Amino acid sequence: MKRFIKNNIAVIIGFIILFIFSLILCVRNVVSENIKKDDSKRELIFCAYILKYETDNEMYDICSENIKATSYKRTVLKTFNDIINNDTVFNNSYNLSTIYYFFIPFVVMASSLYNISKRFKNLEIKNALTRESYNSYIKKTMLNSYKSIIIWPLITIFLFAFSYIISGGSFEIIDSSAIFTEQILNNPVLFMISYLLNTIFISVFWVSICMLIVSDTRNYLVSVIESVMIYFGLNFVNTFFFIPFVFKRITSNPERYFDFLDVYTYNNKDLLPFNILCFVLALIGVVLVYLKYKNKEKIFVKLERNQ
Repeated sequence: MKRFIKNNIAVIIGFIILFIFSLILCVRNVVSENIKKDDSKRELIFCAYILKYETDNEMYDICSENIKATSYKRTVLKTFNDIINNDTVFNNSYNLSTIYYFFIPFVVMASSLYNISKRFKNLEIKNALTRESYNSYIKKTMLNSYKSIIIWPLITIFLFAFSYIISGGSFEIIDSSAIFTEQILNNPVLFMISYLLNTIFISVFWVSICMLIVSDTRNYLVSVIESVMIYFGLNFVNTFFFIPFVFKRITSNPERYFDFLDVYTYNNKDLLPFNILCFVLALIGVVLVYLKYKNKEKIFVKLERNQ
């Protein structure tokens, strides 16, 4: 057990940090829903009073509609969306979900770089190659770094489970869930599988960015900062160049799929096209990492030069 913790300490710490953050979002959602319920009760009491003593005015008509309307219900999909998108009554408060979106890639990247940056910095590869081949060592080292891709899927499973329990397992289609496409509303399990797959694909892409630069820097903090900067730099270029000037020529609404800062929401997205796009992104990252490390001599020269 101690050996397991030691070998995976960065991933474990990353998961704990993100789990605590997610728990805060869950608690925040519960508090928000309780406030909404209290407000709804007061509204119904007020409307009942209006209906009792008023018979012919605008407020009477409004209250009649409110009384007839279905009371607010929790559903699994809406609860999940409210949690990760911070849809709360705290409208004037800081938006925790925005911080959450920026925090996830940082945690995944920082976790993936911890062991490999130390190995490269200490030139562990020299001693390792007396016992095993270069390909074997690199493969093992990379797989160890890619372990961090499990963090976000595990957090997502927790959020799905919380949403399921707190909503009583209801997948009822209600108007308040209109942010999702009809395909998602009619296939909630398929949506959850699709979402989980994309958390893996996007995490692979994030870690691939880290693997592409770590052999050049080898310093842990520098590698983390550079990786995060490259990721958000790519998003900046994508948002202000490729989407308006390239993807706009392909589709009338390129933000629907090509805005990679919006991988956390499925607003107006169909499942299969979005999955394919995220998979292609992950595949490109893995291929680039393979090309980067396939040449033993180049990697050796690079590590020696940075000694």
